[in-house]
Amino acid sequence: MIREFCRLRRLPGFSSILFTLTATVLLGISPADVAAQSQLTESEQIIHVLNRLAYGPRPGDFERVQAMGIPAYIEEQLSPETIPDAVADEIIADFWIVGKNFSELADYDRPPVARAERQRQNVREKAQRADRRRAGASSRYEADESNRLLAARRSVLNSQISAEVTGFDRAPGDGQLVDVRLLRAVYSERQLLEVMVDFWVNHFNILVGDLFLGTDFSQNVIRPNALGNFEDLLIATATHPAMMYYLDNWLSSAPEAVVKDRLAAGHEVYPGSSERRALAMRTRQGYFDQAKNLNENYGRELMELHTLGVNGGYTQEDVIQVAKSFTGWTVSSIEPGSPDGHFVFDPLIHAGGDKVVLGETISSGGMDEGMQILKMLAHHPSTAHHISTKLVRRFVSDDPPAELVDAASRAFNESGGDIREVLRAIFSSPEFYSRQYYLGKVKKPIELVVSALRTVGAEIEPGYGGPMAYLGQTLTQMGEPLYRHQAPDGFPDVASAWISTNTLFKRMDFAIVLSTGNIPDITVDIDAAHALFRQLEFPIPTPDQLLGVQSIAQQMSENMMLNESEDDSGSAQNNMMQESKPSSIGQEIADPNVLATVIALGSPRFQKR
Repeated sequence: MIREFCRLRRLPGFSSILFTLTATVLLGISPADVAAQSQLTESEQIIHVLNRLAYGPRPGDFERVQAMGIPAYIEEQLSPETIPDAVADEIIADFWIVGKNFSELADYDRPPVARAERQRQNVREKAQRADRRRAGASSRYEADESNRLLAARRSVLNSQISAEVTGFDRAPGDGQLVDVRLLRAVYSERQLLEVMVDFWVNHFNILVGDLFLGTDFSQNVIRPNALGNFEDLLIATATHPAMMYYLDNWLSSAPEAVVKDRLAAGHEVYPGSSERRALAMRTRQGYFDQAKNLNENYGRELMELHTLGVNGGYTQEDVIQVAKSFTGWTVSSIEPGSPDGHFVFDPLIHAGGDKVVLGETISSGGMDEGMQILKMLAHHPSTAHHISTKLVRRFVSDDPPAELVDAASRAFNESGGDIREVLRAIFSSPEFYSRQYYLGKVKKPIELVVSALRTVGAEIEPGYGGPMAYLGQTLTQMGEPLYRHQAPDGFPDVASAWISTNTLFKRMDFAIVLSTGNIPDITVDIDAAHALFRQLEFPIPTPDQLLGVQSIAQQMSENMMLNESEDDSGSAQNNMMQESKPSSIGQEIADPNVLATVIALGSPRFQKR
């Protein structure tokens, strides 16, 4: 597909079309934008609510919200547990990850990880390795064995990550985390829940390396708490091994000399019989070898990103004290026979003594120190302001209005961090319905792709690969490979991060391929989509727009045919794309409704919500 993108850019006038589209979206100009700051009409309010609380309207959604009333729809969405979701449940039922807990996910697919010290060996294997070390086994043998295992695990992991990013060549099980999330976003009636899952996945971002850990984190930590209490969500993320691995807290420890002294007196650290203590010590030896000192990563991101915010009033000394409090929060088994890989508290590597955080003394108390800090941060006024600012940015404007942030912060403080109450305060505010913010948010790639699928009433045959692989690849090309954001801040939620000539070209390409039915195993209802666009008062395409899009589509069709004749590599990507009907794109787009749908999906208005 890349080569036809380049060829299309050479079409007469094509660059100017994209430049105009880019400027239009970034500058916030749309047919609905006017200078007046009055409230929206009833129809506009319905459209606004469906664009902000949901991934855009499907055919029939406008009438449903109009019949029940906007307040009732909002209250329904704030209580997703009351909403039947049979269609989405049936669609995702065949994915093995759905409904699985941590142990079940680990048992089904315990994947390799990127570091040798993280090897998930059972207790006996670890004990045998410790015995070999004590017996004076060759250091060269140990090094060679470690390097061999590391290379093998990295090779398999890199293959998995590559498959996740591209969406192609995935074995059953790989990629299901992305597939299920996309399918839920398209089909679920619990739309606000899906929007909030996306919000919190980015707020508590982890780079998914361990597939089962990432799946458990998203499915069993984020999703159940997405509309609950912030303290519960914060604690759940803090105690999950995926977060421990990602921000390296699993290795954060008291000074090495202190740990060695404690190891020498292990009977004072681990309770139980001498045999039980000895086995526990051998089980943890690999971690002791790596845990040399304090690691500040989690303590810093906990305050800067997860709670207080960068201007939340903490100092570098607070970071150090928080990091010390969280030493010993790690992973793997202390108790013999326990499943490996779980979160545990290991007192042997915990830095003792009182700590002072944000002017408050945290008495020495082992794991309870970290719990005290989490609860203190969860209810701190700076946290209320930070979380409220991000929520207002998500649901209202890239430049959050201060009055609404203050109102949301009050709701956060007064409710003890009840996420529903914060959202209710936002959705009931005059600012939420202000014309100033109508169609004022640019859709992130996931929002653009999912809203387009919903608009055309897409029916997707998921399987392993196929259409889901194409959708995953599309998100990657648009800049949002789900669960692959490297930095802990997550994918951004502002227009400037997503709009450029290149990304808008990919958005237009997706509109053409989707509308013409050229994504394998995805069927669309163009008549219903065309009717929905009329209902949403999308402008009627001009003759110049019709001719321009027809020209682009015809050229795309010819270039795709040329690519097929030039490239016989037989790759999974090429094979999948050859299942489509590129030669028919130019013909199919001659249908007036198809052409109007392409123009609507590629328009500046549809790029916004």
